[in-house]
Amino acid sequence: MKIHEIAEWFLIADEDAASANILNKENNLGNSYYHCSQSVEKYLKSYLAANDIKINKDHNISETLMRCINIDNSFTEVLSECNKMTLSIKNLRYPGRIIPTKENIKDAFLLIDKIKKLKPIQELYNNIIDKYGNNWKDVLYNIVRN
Repeated sequence: MKIHEIAEWFLIADEDAASANILNKENNLGNSYYHCSQSVEKYLKSYLAANDIKINKDHNISETLMRCINIDNSFTEVLSECNKMTLSIKNLRYPGRIIPTKENIKDAFLLIDKIKKLKPIQELYNNIIDKYGNNWKDVLYNIVRN
């Protein structure tokens, strides 16, 4: 397992969630939802990386999730939410888009939390803490900067 790479995926996922939170507070709902989807995607891709599965450079959350489910069935717990997010994202980034509601944003943040609490993701997080300690983000930032 490449713990450094997995930690980077987690770091990017956390940064996307933080950006989504800021954008949500500014009532920039479309971009907030987009960054929520990016966070979800990065957490899922961290699991694929941990299992030495090639990471596709696309943004199809449903497809990424199915690849995770093929390894561990516990990911089926978020299947319907991820499928809904995948469909929503397709209608978000181009003219004629559908702007998400505050309720959609709330659901997106709940999905992020739900994914972070899945046992396989928790195990990866624990491995990061074991390797880098509780201040793993600061440690990782220093590694990446140098």
